[in-house]
Amino acid sequence: MIRALKICLVFVLMALMVVMALSAFLPRQIPNLKNQITTYINSSNTVIIDYQDLTFEWVTLDEFSLRPRLTFDQITLRWSRQKEAGLIKFKAAEIEINLVGSLIARSPRFHSIKIDGSKILITNSPTDGFLFNQIPIKKLLNLPELATKQAALNFKNINMELPLDETITFFSNLNGQINHKYNMALVELENMDYSTT
Repeated sequence: MIRALKICLVFVLMALMVVMALSAFLPRQIPNLKNQITTYINSSNTVIIDYQDLTFEWVTLDEFSLRPRLTFDQITLRWSRQKEAGLIKFKAAEIEINLVGSLIARSPRFHSIKIDGSKILITNSPTDGFLFNQIPIKKLLNLPELATKQAALNFKNINMELPLDETITFFSNLNGQINHKYNMALVELENMDYSTT
């Protein structure tokens, strides 16, 4: 009994040492992997994602899982079928990774995604449906390899412009979140300014 307890204690100490070593090593290495990260993200998607800067932060134990945090600055999303038009820009995005879920699934699983600051023009096309800055919304929602479907999405400082016939409707300072429950997306708006011209 005492021997089993000692073995468990040694195992726990070794696991803590590995976590501490990774938390010191990874924040210095991950920002240097921009080419590998963008290649992985864009390899199986119809939307091309790029960013200017990346920081990595190790998060402590929280609700039985480790959640490292990636913060991307100056992100752009572009539809792969268009070279110039169709850019969506975000000031920043923060992704919390569900490390245990990622290890079990052997692919990235996100716990939460937070996006900040964007200006979006909403239009409609007979062939592609609704568009965000000339990118079909259905293409933005179809990101299977990024494991975003069950992650909570928080957004703030989003500005949208919606032209309808003779009028233009402006939605500014949109703040809220999208949660997933029972295969449904639940949208909750916390703040929104609205005007028409």
